[in-house]
Amino acid sequence: MNYTEGLAVGYKWYEEKDITPLYAFGYGLSYTSFSYRDLSVRTTKQGIEVSYEVTDTGRRAGTDTGQVYVTLPKAAGEPGKRLAAFRQVELRPGQHKRIKVTIARTASDHPLSIWDTHKDAWVTPSGTYTVEAGSSSADLLLKKSVTFR
Repeated sequence: MNYTEGLAVGYKWYEEKDITPLYAFGYGLSYTSFSYRDLSVRTTKQGIEVSYEVTDTGRRAGTDTGQVYVTLPKAAGEPGKRLAAFRQVELRPGQHKRIKVTIARTASDHPLSIWDTHKDAWVTPSGTYTVEAGSSSADLLLKKSVTFR
């Protein structure tokens, strides 16, 4: 079987082809609504620390699964953004919580790295990374950039 899509698989393929699916990756049905605000992004030796606030803006209690995506520097040659972390939170109407996640450089799924065939190892490219947070791959309301050297 020939896999002609390369690295653009799933939600990355839809974005590359500029196609809007009926339900974006990570979309969840709920009887309430949520808002996101106050994104904080900081690099450390271990990776990227991300935090943001989620508020239940509806009239019912509900569970939200906030998602954090990272886009690698252009020089990495990788397609689009990649899901790097997610966290589920239960909230009552009007309640808000600060969500914190760490995206590790050495995580087993390598969200900040690419495979270097010359070094035969995973490497974290130097450059500017874009970090986005929201409720699905198509609903990322918060965005900041950080740089690794």
